Amino acid sequence: MFVNDELGNYFKGHIWYSPTVKASEFSDEVFNEYETVNLQLLVDMLSVLE
Repeated sequence: MFVNDELGNYFKGHIWYSPTVKASEFSDEVFNEYETVNLQLLVDMLSVLE
């Protein structure tokens, strides 16, 4: 479940998306080391675009 309405609407439009965890209850600790690095890469890329 997304806090951002645009992202939420995007994913709700896909049949494979089934929200199960509220954003406020989600923990980044579920990510493995590769996912953590990829997440940081995406955050860094977004900050460059802003």
